[in-house]
Amino acid sequence: FCWLSYAPQFGAPTFALQAFGGWNGFMAPWLIIFTMVHIIGMALIVCWEAMRTRFMLPVSHMADATHVMIEEEASFMTDGNILDPDSARESTMAQLKRRTSRVQVRFQRANCRTVLPVKVEEDGTRTIEYTCVRYVHSSEDDSFHPTGIVEYTAVQVHAALRWGGLSHQEAEETIATCGKNEINVYVPGILESLIGEFSDFTYIFNSIGTWSYMVYSSWNIGIFWLLLTLGSGTYRSLFIVRPNQRKIHELARLHTKCQVLRAGSWTEIQASELVLGDVIAVDDGSAKLPCDGIVIEGSLVVNESMLTGEPMPVQKMPVENSSHATVSKKNLAYAGTSCLQSTGPHEGKALMIATAVGALTTRGQLVRMVLFPTSVRFKYNDQLPKVYMILCIYMVFLTAIYVSPLMDLNSWIATYLMVLNTIAMCLSPMLPVSMVMGQSVTASR
Repeated sequence: FCWLSYAPQFGAPTFALQAFGGWNGFMAPWLIIFTMVHIIGMALIVCWEAMRTRFMLPVSHMADATHVMIEEEASFMTDGNILDPDSARESTMAQLKRRTSRVQVRFQRANCRTVLPVKVEEDGTRTIEYTCVRYVHSSEDDSFHPTGIVEYTAVQVHAALRWGGLSHQEAEETIATCGKNEINVYVPGILESLIGEFSDFTYIFNSIGTWSYMVYSSWNIGIFWLLLTLGSGTYRSLFIVRPNQRKIHELARLHTKCQVLRAGSWTEIQASELVLGDVIAVDDGSAKLPCDGIVIEGSLVVNESMLTGEPMPVQKMPVENSSHATVSKKNLAYAGTSCLQSTGPHEGKALMIATAVGALTTRGQLVRMVLFPTSVRFKYNDQLPKVYMILCIYMVFLTAIYVSPLMDLNSWIATYLMVLNTIAMCLSPMLPVSMVMGQSVTASR
């Protein structure tokens, strides 16, 4: 199509131009489709999550829900948006700024909402999974509660050891409710990764400038932009983002076995089959602890450098079997830490009881911090709209020149494409990246 639009300068056949009555007739349908596709694409990308949450139908009871909407707590309002009722009447500009800020806050709050499907297990248990944590519906208060963590007293942990650990039925019921001792890190496929990468406002906006250049003014620049966009997006998606997701997926998995006390006998199981309340014989030799737990008998020497950065080993002591004893940090061992030495009554190994499994362990929280980092608001981001405002004024000035009689291109299509080129040049979404690179170079000097 782009080749035909340049006919006959590049030797393309002229039958298409003749069939549509000239260049304007040939380009007009394409321009309408081009504009509508990009407008719809940008609207869907920006407003899709807000639209999903807007059209959800509420139910009277959580037990009847098929989806659950979660709204993250975030503060978007600043002190500058607080009004003093005793102050003088606001100016028109101040009122416009305040109303614009309200619309922006409402839009940002809509984007902080997440819609999750409710999964119904074979036994009727209703669950959802949010940030790798499993939530189970409780009929008592008609709400979802996180599972995978429990608190024990000193007397309870020693009683669990005397009773011979969990029974097989209790272990099955617990794993059906809490899930396995694993962190589910989703790794998308190749096609899904590409779709997720290019379904971004930046690529849609760049597409406007790329295709308008290609069909009208500078086809060589347009082709270069297109190849650069496709190449960089594909490389980032398949060779940077997806490999990192696979590394985190492998890091979150446990490939070890451990010995647990169930129904009064010791059994070797996979670490992923651990459940809350299991009594575990801790292996040493720099073995990774499979869960968080309380030391019942024996002692441990662990390396907690992955948590605290302290290279010196830490000793963990058993909690006393007393109603007056309290579980403290010296009795707690954390998942992911290395056990350098384990001494105790069972074949020379220390015993501990599992108090947290899966994503709610200390190791799981570290993985979740990597996967779901907390958003940080910089002063730089607050001032970036001012830069765009200056560029917007410059864009309006150039656009006024193109549509004025001072520059008559003898075609409304040519004028429209020139305006698109101007918008793409002035309001580039890659401006924040360029400014960060400039700041980095300046700081290095």
